[in-house]
Amino acid sequence: MWRPQVEALADEFTVVAWDEPGSGRSGALPAGFGLADFARALAAVIEDVGLGPAQVGGCPGAGRWSWSFIGGGRTWCGRC
Repeated sequence: MWRPQVEALADEFTVVAWDEPGSGRSGALPAGFGLADFARALAAVIEDVGLGPAQVGGCPGAGRWSWSFIGGGRTWCGRC
């Protein structure tokens, strides 16, 4: 789904596409896994790849955790 956007943005940006928890090759989500957990997982990815500040996007469900990630002016990690 995101391949065209990744390819278009890759000329000007470092693009990282991830399998969010519960999708792709990742395992099932534990009971009670919520938006804040997605945000923490995303922050961990950004830290692990050593990038930041980051532009974050997604749709449709990923849009919800993207807003959770940036919501309230939180800083989730030192590089975000």
